[in-house]
Amino acid sequence: MNTSAAIWTSHYIRDKINIKKCYPEMFVIRLLTSSFPVPGIEDRNYRGLKLLDLSCGYGRNFPLFRDLDFDIYATEISEELVGELSRKYPDINIRVGWAHRIPFEDGFFDGVVACNSCYYLAEGVCFRDNAREIHRVIKKGGWFIGSMLSSEHSIFKGARIQEDGSMLIVDDGQGLRNNSRIQCVSSSDELVEMLSPFFHGFRIGYFCDDFAGFRRRFFYFSCYRN
Repeated sequence: MNTSAAIWTSHYIRDKINIKKCYPEMFVIRLLTSSFPVPGIEDRNYRGLKLLDLSCGYGRNFPLFRDLDFDIYATEISEELVGELSRKYPDINIRVGWAHRIPFEDGFFDGVVACNSCYYLAEGVCFRDNAREIHRVIKKGGWFIGSMLSSEHSIFKGARIQEDGSMLIVDDGQGLRNNSRIQCVSSSDELVEMLSPFFHGFRIGYFCDDFAGFRRRFFYFSCYRN
């Protein structure tokens, strides 16, 4: 494991994985279940559809996905974390993987959910590599739900812009992301521009929250595979 993977593994196993009840991000619920003002996903008959929870963390989305009758698959970034998750959720196929290297065959999934995950960049990887790999594992006509941090998020305080446009984090108050590269966007148009070589039919929302001086800003979206 590299340093970043070790930090996240420790965080989830120490602080998160034994939480008895998990609750997903609200935008995931909204895009999968709501039709107002427009549906995030047009056909919401999910029974038996193969869904990938990309970088699933401590499994916070699994209860929702079960309630919606998905056939659930997931990835995380270390053998240790995958082992702990697999013991807690023995019915879910969980494998070691990253956004740029997903351990499933072409067109395997009906849909992919990347909740606060697809913007992390491994060494030598750009965001286009992540988007291309997500596109690869979705079947024709399948869909992608995800989130992308806004450049106004507090995590980018003092961050250093890199040649590929990503940001090197240097002042993460949680101590989890320092020295990580993260892709961010400044507008919904920029988000569409980055994803449109691989996806279409975008529906985009914006989350804005301030708590105790910490600004949480991100775009969330649904779209379909080209």
